[in-house]
Amino acid sequence: MNNLVAWIKNNQTRAAAIGVLLAALAYTQLANKPRNLEDCLLKVSREAKTEEAATLGNTTCRMKFN
Repeated sequence: MNNLVAWIKNNQTRAAAIGVLLAALAYTQLANKPRNLEDCLLKVSREAKTEEAATLGNTTCRMKFN
């Protein structure tokens, strides 16, 4: 633990950059989740590459939110 504190003190810019990147990653992961059936279906329709993937995604959304 002392080594970590010493590293942070010696590399404040790098530690701050790592912290910002981790916070941004956490935010995008939390903000990107669909909150209701409509959001889920819209996300599936945008991201599906095939008809089968869209059908499976729609079914999964309906199971999750109904």
